Amino acid sequence: MDKFDLIVIGSGAGSHVASQARHEGWRVALLDQGPTGGTCLNNGCIPSKMQYQDLMRAFSELEHPNHQHGQ
Repeated sequence: MDKFDLIVIGSGAGSHVASQARHEGWRVALLDQGPTGGTCLNNGCIPSKMQYQDLMRAFSELEHPNHQHGQ
């Protein structure tokens, strides 16, 4: 049986973690149920993530109405 220092599940952002660990000399396994790259790369990003960011921005603007974002 193979032994690994790190097992990463998901090859979206997980591939970056796996790559960094491999660069450091770790034995790494990268597992994914679909094609390498994850959902965002292969199917487009999940819209709920964008909706969440918009919602958090709206709440922040309600709490701090005079704050100008991006400045």
